[in-house]
Amino acid sequence: MPDNLHTAVVDAKRIPKSKYGGMKRQMQYIGRLMREIDPLPIIEQLNSLKAPNKKQTALHHLAERWRERLLADETALNAFANEFPDADRGLLDRHIQGAKDDKAKNRPPKNYRLLYSQIHDLVVAHSHSAPPE
Repeated sequence: MPDNLHTAVVDAKRIPKSKYGGMKRQMQYIGRLMREIDPLPIIEQLNSLKAPNKKQTALHHLAERWRERLLADETALNAFANEFPDADRGLLDRHIQGAKDDKAKNRPPKNYRLLYSQIHDLVVAHSHSAPPE
């Protein structure tokens, strides 16, 4: 990013919210500066900053899907253990049974959370050891 554009963006962040006219003029100035440069490198940099968050979100959703599958299907533990060989089957089974028991007895979902934590740790560890796609 050119220095003059960087300075203009930093200056825009310093303008108080109550100074709408000042912000509007500053944004027009930034727009004029942007017409003189190629925006592709800036867009790529912004996308690269968002990428880790997308990966973390995907891992979170994968762990949630596995948790729901493990609670709903008795045979899912075997599939999970095949995909994640480092999994402690005994601990996972205790958390699964505990989560079901907690729900049946209307207790706080302690085991439900512990199950998610265990699954999430395994999913994250597996994603770091797996070759990039």
